[in-house]
Amino acid sequence: IDQDDAPDGDVDIMDSTPIPRKKRGRPFGSKNKSTEKKPRKKKEDAQDDDPAVDIEDPVEIIPDEEEVDKVHESSIFLNANLWKQEREALDGSFDAAKAHFKSRGVWALPSELQPTRFKEIALGTLTKMGRFDRYSVFAEPVSESEAPGYFDVVKEPIDMSTMREKVESGEYGEGSSAAAKFYRDFCLMFENCAAYNDEEGEVIEEAARLFSLVPETFASQCSLALKKQKKSNV
Repeated sequence: IDQDDAPDGDVDIMDSTPIPRKKRGRPFGSKNKSTEKKPRKKKEDAQDDDPAVDIEDPVEIIPDEEEVDKVHESSIFLNANLWKQEREALDGSFDAAKAHFKSRGVWALPSELQPTRFKEIALGTLTKMGRFDRYSVFAEPVSESEAPGYFDVVKEPIDMSTMREKVESGEYGEGSSAAAKFYRDFCLMFENCAAYNDEEGEVIEEAARLFSLVPETFASQCSLALKKQKKSNV
């Protein structure tokens, strides 16, 4: 990835994912799953203190903003380099990427940030993730023609263009409650991919790569927004 594509905040992201043959639907030539979903294997070496590793765990229920504020040390979302270090220690699997994404629960805006900063953070995160999505796997809604049987498996489709529309329209809201909903949609997007595609292969490999990049990208945008906020207050 070019240096311009690394998240802001001096986080340099490198990878070596093989070039796929197709972009979306059944990207990279993978076979889609049948509507009868196979049980997924639990990762044996998962961390004992991280229940998020179980692939069958449902997407979290979004708490209200007061609850989010209570459970979060939101300063973690100003430390993109820590997220990067943790990502670099992953084994490249989808389960590991998901556990990394969920390791600190739903997102919250750092307390130093004004709630109205959510919009610029969310749009910046989506822009960066769009650059990392080199083959536009998650850029637009999936169609039935691209992915036969997709809507038999996926009941709540989501993609980054739809997320951008929700940010622009104010559907997420502001502050930490908006960040929590934004987190949920990212998680849902990748879990939908895992539900439809084969458990192993280039599709899931690419999804895992992108999934693991999301937390540090969000954190880097929080840091950038805080810098801008401080400058505007001078």
